[in-house]
Amino acid sequence: MDPLPHPFSTIPYYSLLYPDYTLQIQSLNRFTKELAGNNDKPSSMPTIYICREDTNSGLSFGGNKIRKLEYLVPDIISPSFDSNGNNMKSSITTLVTTGGIQSNHQRAVAAVAAHLGLKCVLVPQNMVAEKHQIDNKAYQESGNVQLTKLLGAEILPTWGSLGDADVEAVLKELRDKGEVPYWIPSGSSTHEKGGLGFARWAFELHAWEQKNQKEFNTIVVTCASGSTLGGMIAGFRYLEKKIAVEDSTNLRKSRRIIGIDAWAAEDENYGKNRVLETARRTGLMIGLKEEDITKKDVIIERRWNAGSYGRCNEETVEAMEILARTEGVLTDPVYTGKSVAGIIGMVKEGNFLQDDNLLFVHTGGQMVMSAYPGIF
Repeated sequence: MDPLPHPFSTIPYYSLLYPDYTLQIQSLNRFTKELAGNNDKPSSMPTIYICREDTNSGLSFGGNKIRKLEYLVPDIISPSFDSNGNNMKSSITTLVTTGGIQSNHQRAVAAVAAHLGLKCVLVPQNMVAEKHQIDNKAYQESGNVQLTKLLGAEILPTWGSLGDADVEAVLKELRDKGEVPYWIPSGSSTHEKGGLGFARWAFELHAWEQKNQKEFNTIVVTCASGSTLGGMIAGFRYLEKKIAVEDSTNLRKSRRIIGIDAWAAEDENYGKNRVLETARRTGLMIGLKEEDITKKDVIIERRWNAGSYGRCNEETVEAMEILARTEGVLTDPVYTGKSVAGIIGMVKEGNFLQDDNLLFVHTGGQMVMSAYPGIF
């Protein structure tokens, strides 16, 4: 990848991916043919590719959460301030975070803590909608719960919801015990630097496209807490402006970055507003102006979220089966399976063109499968 532009290049980061990592992109030929065979609109059938962000690191199998944490680690290991901007007098001893009971983010933070020789405390929340509660033993004890224990994390009792005062109470209790905690919000998403990892990913994809002489005009990625999609939007918006300045004759259309909702918030604007906030905050850090990113840049499809975070429906299961049985690629029922369902649904609706190159960004999460034993 070419050097990042100023001021992006001045922001410190700590590599957690494989050494000399480059994006792993492959065509999904059999999956594409399967969808084409069931599509009565052949003129709207794109060529589908996959970017394997689920295998980007040796830390607890990798995934998008690991990439986000690369820009938080410098603050953790060389602290001048904590995550709330308070002056630090001692080195961080404990990473503290939250997420759903089966949170990939909590697993990633536990892995990074182990990698850095730090303690880890998890404060899980029950994020599944009340009418879709999952009470079985496997969901409470298997999957990511089991793995975070293996990684050495201390898991506190599950909260219904966690407010700022609750977080401060947890941190105070740790300080009273002599620990120096560092708070990481769910998914790193509301952290100041939570979107930088996938802004960087946008530059990596641009470099891959130049090297391989192939462009992706549509990108599909799962969206929950918002910083993966928000970071991508900021990175690509910067690149569009840079290309326009360097070559005024370049009439290339803006690529579509489609987020497939997995959060299922009651307010349909909640996700868009959160992603927009992350994209603008990230954009300002890498050299954009706030007005460079607008709400029109945020595309989130809510039709495949199964009605609740953490819930898996028949449409998700069928999509997971089709991809697994045509390509040998495993997805998960919480996040990436919903993106595959969205791709299948949008192809059937004729939302693409025959010469489109569609890139599905696989963000990981397969480790949750044992917490959903009844879906296959």
